[in-house]
Amino acid sequence: MAVDRRATLQRTCDVLVVGGGATGVSAAVTAARHGLSVCLIEKYGFCGGGAVAGLSGTICGLYEATDDVGAPPVKVVHGFVDEFIHLMEKRGGLAPPVRYGKTFTRVHDPLVWR
Repeated sequence: MAVDRRATLQRTCDVLVVGGGATGVSAAVTAARHGLSVCLIEKYGFCGGGAVAGLSGTICGLYEATDDVGAPPVKVVHGFVDEFIHLMEKRGGLAPPVRYGKTFTRVHDPLVWR
């Protein structure tokens, strides 16, 4: 059996976030903004989770579902995601909402997100 002899680090923090996907990043930033010390651990070396590593290309779950195909998008998720959307649009990495079944999605550039 091989022994892992890599150097180790010891860190102390108020909040440990495991995973730098969308949820992990929002949790880490929100905790830090509330004055807590935060450690975020990400195995891939960059944030974005499956949306970036898997090159998924869409952000779903932000808009109300409706059977009315002519209805405009109604955003129902707010908070940290509003800042994320603003930054992604500013960098040219996020398209306007597009209809996807009964709801809307946003097409993103994974490399801008990263």
